Amino acid sequence: MPRSASESPSPRLQREADRWLLKIKSGQATARDVAALRHWRSLSPAHALAFDRARQAWDALGAVGEAWRVMGPTAAATPAPRPARRLFLGAGLALAGTAAAAAAVYPPLGLWPSLQELRADLRTGPGERRRVELAGGSCLELNTRTAAGHQAAPGEERVTLIAGELIAGGPRLPGGPAIGVRTGEVRVMLARGAADGDADAVAEAPQMQVRLAEDGVYVTCLAGAVELHHPAGLARLRPRERLRFTPQGLGDAQVVDIERLSAWRHGVLMFRDTPLAEAVDEINRYRAGRVVVMNEALARRRLSGTFRIERLDEVFDQLQAALGARVRRMPGGLVLLG
Repeated sequence: MPRSASESPSPRLQREADRWLLKIKSGQATARDVAALRHWRSLSPAHALAFDRARQAWDALGAVGEAWRVMGPTAAATPAPRPARRLFLGAGLALAGTAAAAAAVYPPLGLWPSLQELRADLRTGPGERRRVELAGGSCLELNTRTAAGHQAAPGEERVTLIAGELIAGGPRLPGGPAIGVRTGEVRVMLARGAADGDADAVAEAPQMQVRLAEDGVYVTCLAGAVELHHPAGLARLRPRERLRFTPQGLGDAQVVDIERLSAWRHGVLMFRDTPLAEAVDEINRYRAGRVVVMNEALARRRLSGTFRIERLDEVFDQLQAALGARVRRMPGGLVLLG
């Protein structure tokens, strides 16, 4: 039975699954480790799905196991034999045909676009940004790994966000069409009037930023005012306010640092005392391949700095110098941090 989107693993859960797989594949796993893994996978459908995705990624990044044996703090002097294949079958993993079908819909670790993304009207690849001019003076700015559908309807430019992140808005000409971004049953609109009577909210050309993440959809009002129409109700955002929603409901609006959140439109990523695990999740959106943090203590360390997207691998030099991280670069853009 297919799992629902609400059961999709969070980034934190996916990192745990990646570490479990690398531990088992290291050749150092004991019977107790295997039993612990079975228990971990049984905690929820999201746990099981996260491990399935990690295993699918292993097929594409088979060199990880060798790198882990080189980097791992408990690695033996000589490579240990890999666990027998029946060990993984005993853990209840999916059949190859099922995994291949699932990988087309949920690409492991975002290594390639999903079928839905490939069919999108507008797309960007890793590290790519794109600006699209719309009717009536509005425009779209697509961030990295973004896919969206676009339809010009009477009185409205309709954009359907399939994956990634975009900024919509700009100086709307008198009588020009409105612009709306849809995700599922939810529609986000640039409001025609000020938010809650705040006349200053429409002093600038209205803009909104919408990001589709593992744990929901994040909507940020950059300028003007934003209306969010959800089956659970209506929400309005002022500039610098952000709100997360899921199919189940709306979160509370919070004031955020829009300079940092929208720094990508100027070609940079900005981190301010950001946990390394979160920073790596962000970095992985912008570069081909994959960065994996192997050490939980390192994942909790904090990173600050501004990095050019076209020279993003320079962040690894800072991690070595500032945090003492061990960096192992592998073919295909794979980087292991330990």
